[in-house]
Formats: sequence, C-alpha cells, structure tokens
Amino acid sequence: MPPYCGVHSNRDAYVYFSTGEEELYELQRDRFELRNRAGATGYRTVLRRMRLRVAQLCDTAPPRMSIPF
Repeated sequence: MPPYCGVHSNRDAYVYFSTGEEELYELQRDRFELRNRAGATGYRTVLRRMRLRVAQLCDTAPPRMSIPF
C-alpha cells in the first residue's frame, strides 16, 4: 500500500495516494465505496473541496509523499 492521506465528511470520502491516484466516493449513495467519482465531471467541486481539506489536514505528509495541491 503506497502512502496516502484521506478525509471524509458525512457525505463524501476522499483519498490521495503518493502515486498521484485519487479516490472520491459519495457515501450516501455508495456506502461500500464501489464507484470512484474522482474523474467524474459532476464531482469537480466536491473533489476540489476535498483536496483543499487534505492539504490542510495532511500538512505534514507521510514519508515519500508530497501533496501537490
């Protein structure tokens, strides 16, 4: 498992991996996190908000990882 940082709210869960991969799940509709919405056009605003939150909370990133946003 590569290093990662993640956040969640009541509605969404987001994970950023050191490989540059991202996962975004809408928890109310997909509670088992089966449909990654990170690349979906309709989720750009949510993705942007969750990226900002990861950058705030993971300001000291795990070793071998940097947050690019």
